[in-house]
Amino acid sequence: MEHQRHTQLFDLHIRSGAMSHAYLCSGPRGVGKMAFVRRAAAAMLCEKRNAASPNLFSCGLCTPCLQFGSGTHPDVCIVDTDESKETSIRLEDIQRLRERVNVSPYGGTHICILHDVSKMTHEAANAFLKVLEEPRSKTVFFLLARVADSVPGTVRSRTWHMRFWPAYEEVRANEYVSPHPVSLADRLRYADTIRDDPEAMSIWFERTIGALSYTVHESLKNNVPGAIAVADACRMVMERQERFLKPYAAKRVFLEDTLIALSRYHV
Repeated sequence: MEHQRHTQLFDLHIRSGAMSHAYLCSGPRGVGKMAFVRRAAAAMLCEKRNAASPNLFSCGLCTPCLQFGSGTHPDVCIVDTDESKETSIRLEDIQRLRERVNVSPYGGTHICILHDVSKMTHEAANAFLKVLEEPRSKTVFFLLARVADSVPGTVRSRTWHMRFWPAYEEVRANEYVSPHPVSLADRLRYADTIRDDPEAMSIWFERTIGALSYTVHESLKNNVPGAIAVADACRMVMERQERFLKPYAAKRVFLEDTLIALSRYHV
């Protein structure tokens, strides 16, 4: 299955009811970001989905599925500069979007999809930030961009970032499991001393991801609260060391696998 890890993780978010109010999907053109988002949105809307359904299942036959497929679902708003032939996402686009989400959804949730958010004008980005700063419990945003760094940091920091890798990078996973005795706090303190040394930071990141992945697996065997704490630490490291992630696709894939493993404990 293409982008299997994202599929499993997002399905877990739906089932647990612990969804983020905004997801940033980044990756090169043609990698499948929009296809994934459409599949995720369909799964959120489908009336036939239940606990026994496969990951991101949608029947394609119920009324919400048919409306979504035809582009007429009243709870779905898509801002796509490619379709509109506009060169940017403008302030007017965000104002219309805000008006939509201020009205109660017909079904359970508003779903807003913004394609290529790097094309937002400065005014649009500021207006959209206000929307994100006042998250509504029944609204989920999907933001798509080729490069995450092209999205304003104030917007990016309020999203759950899902990085999409070409298939040839994803298959390099399943490594870096070995015990590491150094604590996370010590590792972060050490990272601050080598921040200006890219080579040293690369080595640090590799070893830290390996250590956290190992600890997650060990915690899962014996101590679920401990596993949850380590999973949070994993995410913190990924977010804190954003600029060092790109050369290490395999390690991020492995780390996401450990978070998927947590879902088996239904916590």
